[in-house]
Amino acid sequence: MRKSNILIAIIFIGLLASCGTAKSTSTGVKESTADGITSENRANTSLLNQIRRLKGVTLQGGIPVFSKSANSITGTAEPLYVVNDYTVGNSFSSVKDIVNPVDVESIKAIQGADASFYGSRGGNGVIVIKTKE
Repeated sequence: MRKSNILIAIIFIGLLASCGTAKSTSTGVKESTADGITSENRANTSLLNQIRRLKGVTLQGGIPVFSKSANSITGTAEPLYVVNDYTVGNSFSSVKDIVNPVDVESIKAIQGADASFYGSRGGNGVIVIKTKE
């Protein structure tokens, strides 16, 4: 009777150990980015959709804007775009021409006091894009 109890305990411990939350570090695992898009799916997602998924960003007339800075009286106020630490400007059309969506490593939305680092041009928010170099 004791051997069967020990055997059951060993099986039980083995089952518990196999149900752990260990993370695989193999290179075959899909790596997710801040915007929740895996590198495999990035090829199928446009730059506009990647930016639109950022917290606080909405589309107005097909142009990304921060929902807090969008002013219906003065029109659409586009954020400042920074690609690989280079200030591109306040126009999404200029960014979409130079950034390949497949090469995007991360996209970060900055607004409020954090955007003041970029001066008055960052007053409507800043979208920082890092690409594979």
